[in-house]
Amino acid sequence: MKTQKLDKIITIDDRTNVECYYIKTRYGFKHEVKLVRDGCYCGFAKCCYYNRTWESFEYESAISDLLYKSPFYTKDETAEIMGRLRRGEHEAINRRFGMISAIAQLGGLLTDDQKAQNDWKERMIKAGLGDGLIMPDNWASLSEDERQARLDHVITSMANVSLK
Repeated sequence: MKTQKLDKIITIDDRTNVECYYIKTRYGFKHEVKLVRDGCYCGFAKCCYYNRTWESFEYESAISDLLYKSPFYTKDETAEIMGRLRRGEHEAINRRFGMISAIAQLGGLLTDDQKAQNDWKERMIKAGLGDGLIMPDNWASLSEDERQARLDHVITSMANVSLK
Protein backbone atom coordinates (compact mmCIF):
# COMPACT_ATOMS: atom_id res chain seq x y z
CA MET A 1 0.00 0.00 0.00
CA LYS A 2 1.45 3.37 -0.99
CA THR A 3 1.53 6.19 1.51
CA GLN A 4 0.22 9.48 0.18
CA LYS A 5 1.38 12.65 1.86
CA LEU A 6 -0.41 15.91 1.13
CA ASP A 7 2.56 18.17 0.53
CA LYS A 8 0.94 21.45 -0.51
CA ILE A 9 -2.19 23.06 -1.86
CA ILE A 10 -1.82 25.54 -4.71
CA THR A 11 -4.61 28.03 -5.37
CA ILE A 12 -5.42 28.52 -9.05
CA ASP A 13 -8.38 30.88 -8.66
CA ASP A 14 -11.18 31.57 -6.19
CA ARG A 15 -12.96 28.34 -7.16
CA THR A 16 -10.03 26.00 -7.87
CA ASN A 17 -7.15 24.47 -5.92
CA VAL A 18 -4.62 21.79 -6.74
CA GLU A 19 -3.75 19.29 -4.02
CA CYS A 20 -0.17 18.06 -4.42
CA TYR A 21 0.89 14.68 -3.04
CA TYR A 22 4.38 13.23 -2.69
CA ILE A 23 4.62 9.43 -2.79
CA LYS A 24 7.82 7.48 -2.18
CA THR A 25 8.15 4.43 -4.42
CA ARG A 26 10.62 1.56 -4.47
CA TYR A 27 12.31 2.99 -7.55
CA GLY A 28 12.12 6.74 -6.82
CA PHE A 29 9.14 8.95 -6.10
CA LYS A 30 5.90 10.10 -7.63
CA HIS A 31 3.96 13.36 -7.68
CA GLU A 32 0.19 13.10 -7.82
CA VAL A 33 -2.03 16.15 -8.16
CA LYS A 34 -5.78 16.47 -7.80
CA LEU A 35 -7.89 19.31 -9.15
CA VAL A 36 -10.46 20.51 -6.61
CA ARG A 37 -13.13 22.87 -7.96
CA ASP A 38 -15.86 24.14 -5.66
CA GLY A 39 -14.94 21.42 -3.14
CA CYS A 40 -15.25 18.54 -5.64
CA TYR A 41 -12.42 16.46 -7.09
CA CYS A 42 -12.48 17.08 -10.84
CA GLY A 43 -9.19 15.78 -12.19
CA PHE A 44 -6.06 13.81 -11.50
CA ALA A 45 -2.54 13.58 -12.94
CA LYS A 46 0.72 11.98 -11.88
CA CYS A 47 4.39 11.98 -12.79
CA CYS A 48 6.86 9.29 -11.77
CA TYR A 49 10.51 10.17 -11.16
CA TYR A 50 13.53 7.93 -10.87
CA ASN A 51 15.88 10.71 -9.70
CA ARG A 52 16.01 14.51 -9.41
CA THR A 53 13.57 16.60 -11.38
CA TRP A 54 14.48 19.62 -13.47
CA GLU A 55 11.31 21.59 -13.14
CA SER A 56 10.92 25.32 -12.55
CA PHE A 57 8.93 24.54 -9.42
CA GLU A 58 7.86 21.47 -7.51
CA TYR A 59 4.97 19.57 -9.15
CA GLU A 60 5.27 21.60 -12.37
CA SER A 61 4.97 18.64 -14.78
CA ALA A 62 2.03 17.06 -12.98
CA ILE A 63 0.14 20.37 -12.62
CA SER A 64 0.73 21.25 -16.25
CA ASP A 65 -0.61 17.87 -17.37
CA LEU A 66 -3.60 18.23 -15.03
CA LEU A 67 -4.55 21.71 -16.25
CA TYR A 68 -4.11 20.90 -19.95
CA LYS A 69 -6.47 17.92 -19.52
CA SER A 70 -8.96 19.99 -17.53
CA PRO A 71 -12.22 21.04 -19.21
CA PHE A 72 -12.22 24.25 -17.14
CA TYR A 73 -9.30 26.01 -18.83
CA THR A 74 -8.35 26.67 -22.44
CA LYS A 75 -4.77 26.11 -23.61
CA ASP A 76 -4.11 29.85 -23.41
CA GLU A 77 -5.54 30.07 -19.89
CA THR A 78 -3.48 27.07 -18.83
CA ALA A 79 -0.31 28.63 -20.27
CA GLU A 80 -1.06 31.87 -18.38
CA ILE A 81 -1.66 29.98 -15.11
CA MET A 82 1.58 28.00 -15.50
CA GLY A 83 3.49 31.21 -16.22
CA ARG A 84 2.03 32.81 -13.10
CA LEU A 85 3.02 29.79 -10.99
CA ARG A 86 6.57 29.86 -12.38
CA ARG A 87 6.94 33.60 -11.73
CA GLY A 88 5.61 33.22 -8.19
CA GLU A 89 8.07 30.45 -7.42
CA HIS A 90 10.98 32.43 -8.88
CA GLU A 91 10.04 35.50 -6.87
CA ALA A 92 9.92 33.43 -3.68
CA ILE A 93 13.37 31.99 -4.41
CA ASN A 94 14.76 35.45 -5.14
CA ARG A 95 13.35 36.73 -1.81
CA ARG A 96 14.78 33.77 0.08
CA PHE A 97 18.26 34.11 -1.42
CA GLY A 98 18.23 37.87 -0.85
CA MET A 99 17.29 37.40 2.80
CA ILE A 100 20.00 34.77 3.36
CA SER A 101 22.54 37.07 1.71
CA ALA A 102 21.56 40.04 3.90
CA ILE A 103 21.73 38.01 7.11
CA ALA A 104 25.11 36.54 6.14
CA GLN A 105 26.46 40.05 5.48
CA LEU A 106 25.54 41.07 9.04
CA GLY A 107 28.55 39.05 10.21
CA GLY A 108 30.79 41.93 9.19
CA LEU A 109 28.91 44.26 11.53
CA LEU A 110 28.37 41.91 14.46
CA THR A 111 31.82 40.34 14.73
CA ASP A 112 35.31 41.73 15.23
CA ASP A 113 37.80 39.47 13.50
CA GLN A 114 37.95 37.73 10.11
CA LYS A 115 37.57 34.19 11.49
CA ALA A 116 34.43 35.13 13.43
CA GLN A 117 33.03 36.87 10.34
CA ASN A 118 33.70 33.82 8.17
CA ASP A 119 32.18 31.47 10.75
CA TRP A 120 29.06 33.68 10.93
CA LYS A 121 28.68 33.80 7.14
CA GLU A 122 29.14 30.05 6.85
CA ARG A 123 26.57 29.32 9.59
CA MET A 124 23.99 31.67 8.09
CA ILE A 125 24.40 30.29 4.56
CA LYS A 126 24.19 26.71 5.85
CA ALA A 127 21.12 27.58 7.92
CA GLY A 128 19.41 29.19 4.93
CA LEU A 129 20.25 26.54 2.35
CA GLY A 130 20.33 23.43 4.53
CA ASP A 131 21.33 20.37 2.51
CA GLY A 132 21.63 22.55 -0.61
CA LEU A 133 25.10 23.71 0.44
CA ILE A 134 28.02 21.33 0.07
CA MET A 135 31.35 22.61 1.32
CA PRO A 136 34.53 21.48 -0.47
CA ASP A 137 36.50 18.64 1.14
CA ASN A 138 39.44 20.94 1.85
CA TRP A 139 37.32 23.74 3.40
CA ALA A 140 38.85 23.44 6.88
CA SER A 141 42.40 23.71 5.51
CA LEU A 142 41.78 26.91 3.51
CA SER A 143 43.18 30.21 4.74
CA GLU A 144 40.76 32.71 6.25
CA ASP A 145 41.38 35.02 3.26
CA GLU A 146 40.40 32.28 0.81
CA ARG A 147 37.35 31.30 2.87
CA GLN A 148 36.27 34.96 3.00
CA ALA A 149 36.67 35.36 -0.76
CA ARG A 150 34.57 32.26 -1.44
CA LEU A 151 31.88 33.12 1.10
CA ASP A 152 31.65 36.68 -0.20
CA HIS A 153 31.27 35.33 -3.74
CA VAL A 154 28.38 33.08 -2.61
CA ILE A 155 26.73 35.98 -0.77
CA THR A 156 27.07 38.30 -3.78
CA SER A 157 25.72 35.61 -6.11
CA MET A 158 22.71 35.02 -3.87
CA ALA A 159 21.99 38.75 -3.65
CA ASN A 160 22.08 39.06 -7.45
CA VAL A 161 20.21 35.86 -8.37
CA SER A 162 17.56 36.20 -11.03
CA LEU A 163 15.67 33.14 -12.23
CA LYS A 164 13.64 34.76 -14.98
